[in-house]
Amino acid sequence: MDNKQKDNNRWIMSFYRQSEISGALFFGRLASFLPPSPIQADLTQHFADESAHASYWTQAIYELGMKPDRVRITYQENYLEAAGLPVNIMES
Repeated sequence: MDNKQKDNNRWIMSFYRQSEISGALFFGRLASFLPPSPIQADLTQHFADESAHASYWTQAIYELGMKPDRVRITYQENYLEAAGLPVNIMES
């Protein structure tokens, strides 16, 4: 694998890593505003899942001998730009 391909792969993995971090933060903030309830429990589990995914991406990047890139854009932002703000919790 040449350096350009390696850089591209690192950026792609970093993009997904940052998107998972962004999702975890979103669901964590959302869960913190809700009273204890089954919905709060579900959102907390979703937060945990997103956090685990970010950890898996981080591990994969390091196992390939790389460090994550700092990525400012996430796929959630792309969705927001394309579809607009969610109007209910089912769209988030």
